[in-house]
Amino acid sequence: PGRVDSMGVTRALVRAGVDPANLASCMATADVDSAIARDVRIWNELDMGSVPSLVINGHLKSGGIYPTTLRAVIRALLANPA
Repeated sequence: PGRVDSMGVTRALVRAGVDPANLASCMATADVDSAIARDVRIWNELDMGSVPSLVINGHLKSGGIYPTTLRAVIRALLANPA
């Protein structure tokens, strides 16, 4: 594996169907900090010790997850926001 750089990340985002400019805009909002704080709180409340573990909108997935499954979960959550 090579080094991770911003151009490589941008290419990976585009390949995954993510608009890098849209993601950057979303990440610049104050909502991001509160969402991360919420996920950290959930991590601590659930005493999660498994890595990798993934929390998306309060849903916990311990262990690995296939990229195709992750994309499907994210698309479903985006289609039906809470």
